[in-house]
Amino acid sequence: MSFLSVENLFLERGDHIIAGPLSFQLQGGGCCLITGPNGSGKTTLLHYLADILPSHHIKKDQECIFLPSAHALFEDWTAEENLNFFEKLLSPSDERTTLREETVHTFSLEDILKKPVHSLSNGQKRRISLSRLLWARNRLWLLDEPELGLDQASQIVLIDLIKSQLKAGGIVVIASHNPLYGHSLTQTNLTKVDLPSGIQNDILKKVA
Repeated sequence: MSFLSVENLFLERGDHIIAGPLSFQLQGGGCCLITGPNGSGKTTLLHYLADILPSHHIKKDQECIFLPSAHALFEDWTAEENLNFFEKLLSPSDERTTLREETVHTFSLEDILKKPVHSLSNGQKRRISLSRLLWARNRLWLLDEPELGLDQASQIVLIDLIKSQLKAGGIVVIASHNPLYGHSLTQTNLTKVDLPSGIQNDILKKVA
């Protein structure tokens, strides 16, 4: 079973400690919701979990996929060309045809495949960005405000995708102050890490 363990981690920004010590553990099927005001360290914590920032206080047994709050797409490429890139980067060759069809259908991308990304709305770009998750089901998901720009229908697709990943034994970590997740994931094995402004101990809370 997959796992993620954080023990006595301090979040640092430059020469300053902005939060900590943080300790929490997740096993397969577990979801962590990181909340807190702007500047509290939500994205910084994801950077530690993604190994963008080094730390000896984190242990995990699988590779991760990190989706930043920015779209992280090639703007001059078409949506289809971006999907081709994700596919080659993340997916075994024998699964690509099936996953491509599932991806396009799940995120309703049929009508925008041939369009350059720079011509698309923020919501359309977000759907393309999120589509890479379907090629990364065997990885730890680290999501930074993944709901940004999504309409209600697409938010439902996102929540269903997260629930499906958890049901399959995956681990999902979400950084967001949107109440969407607290309301929608209450029936899952959800752990909440609330990052206040300044240093505060005992910030790990278990959602009832």
